[in-house]
Amino acid sequence: LEPVDGLLVNAGTVRVRGVAEPRIRVNLLRNNRLVGFVPASASGQFEFMGFPLVEGVNRVVAQAVDVVGISDSPAVSVVRDTGAPGGLVWGEPVYQPGVGLTLVWEFAPEGERASEFQVLWGSEPFETPEAAAVASERISPLRYVVRGLPDGVAYFGVVGFDTAGNRGPLSELLEVRTDTRPPVLSLTFDAASPAGVGEVGVVLASNEALKQAPTLTATSPGGGPVP
Repeated sequence: LEPVDGLLVNAGTVRVRGVAEPRIRVNLLRNNRLVGFVPASASGQFEFMGFPLVEGVNRVVAQAVDVVGISDSPAVSVVRDTGAPGGLVWGEPVYQPGVGLTLVWEFAPEGERASEFQVLWGSEPFETPEAAAVASERISPLRYVVRGLPDGVAYFGVVGFDTAGNRGPLSELLEVRTDTRPPVLSLTFDAASPAGVGEVGVVLASNEALKQAPTLTATSPGGGPVP
């Protein structure tokens, strides 16, 4: 009897087929209740398309009915799971030059745990997975490395899938600003060169905001530091 025992699905129906005596009636039972019947062909083949499933475990039995009596097939269990897995929570992303942006996440405290994940992102915020500009393949680890990310702001989301294929909710969006180009510093003076003895004003400028104040070192023509 098909399908295989222990099959996990999220659909509402499944195809049931098997072999019996030629041209007899075959009853199909779900959890000991009659769902329908089909005739076996001249070769004994029978098939029931669209066998309805209930949520949870469905114990499927084919019952051969002839003039002698009724004979049950071995039971096949089909599990229907339509419940979505729980949400996911972002961890702290890490950017490494030459490697990329490593994203990590963890399971929410409550809810079914997903077995596969998909990372989604784009340069603009999105509210559904379908609206994301880029989607990764499904993966099993709770981490993903994004390579070749252009400089600028990107928004990331992650969704989980359970073993039946049900998709969980989209996580909160993670905003990441990437800047792989080093800052460019420039020096300007308030006096033309060569300057005479005395103070000279020096302005050190950067083409972008810096994490901390830069260090400026000046040396004399003889190589010594300038006080």
